[in-house]
Amino acid sequence: MDESVRAAFRNDGAALLKDCLDEAQLARCREAFDWAVANPGPNASSMFDGTEQQSHVDNANPLAKDRLDAMVSSMPFSRLFADLWGSEHVW
Repeated sequence: MDESVRAAFRNDGAALLKDCLDEAQLARCREAFDWAVANPGPNASSMFDGTEQQSHVDNANPLAKDRLDAMVSSMPFSRLFADLWGSEHVW
């Protein structure tokens, strides 16, 4: 990771990490999203219905935890965040 990305995160609180996921990983993320829309939790809602910004909001869906844990553990996020934060302690 380029030092300018780390500096942007330190200075701005956000950083753009391009090309972090390959096509298969992106497909798994899309599958997880589509599953969540089809299997909403008890507190699911939507925002901005009927607009280009329409969004599915489903925080803490108890049905999704095992599925999402398995997906996230197969992604490079812990390595990316460890590199971004300069820390080996990423859980």
